[in-house]
Amino acid sequence: MGDRSQIAIKQENGTRIYLYSHWGGDTRAVLRRALSREARWNDSEYLARIIFQAMIGGDTETTGFGISATQHGDISYPIPVLD
Repeated sequence: MGDRSQIAIKQENGTRIYLYSHWGGDTRAVLRRALSREARWNDSEYLARIIFQAMIGGDTETTGFGISATQHGDISYPIPVLD
């Protein structure tokens, strides 16, 4: 099954990068933790990395998380969009 979620980060050119978690569930706590660093809010590439790092924590496995240019089709929660 899974507890799938994504976070979308809008890029300067209008496209979105989607950060995916298979088991992470609701992403609001992850976003709060990442954004509380108050770093790189105006640099979408670095901000995406900061959020993804908060999302995966110390996980070093090869499954469970992903990065995509498209929205996953089977998400359990609304997808927050950072603009």
